Amino acid sequence: MTEFQIIYSNKAKRNLKKIPLPIAQEIIRAIHELKNNPWLRVQKLEGSDKSPFHSLHVGGYRAILSIQNKKLIVYVVEVGPRKTIYRKY
Repeated sequence: MTEFQIIYSNKAKRNLKKIPLPIAQEIIRAIHELKNNPWLRVQKLEGSDKSPFHSLHVGGYRAILSIQNKKLIVYVVEVGPRKTIYRKY
């Protein structure tokens, strides 16, 4: 089976540096588990049927992802607390 490539945006990298280390490590591990099949643990963001974004839940934090199936890429757009992360998407 072909693996998906994981790419982090600069914003996602900055967000991860602000999160306490053990939680950030757990988020990164959960994201990298998506390499084989990203559709197992993600949920499509509601709002628009054509929204390209998905959400990965890790405790009280969320990773906003764009999954490009044809190119085999999981693009990590942003990471943050559940309370505030959805405001932009």
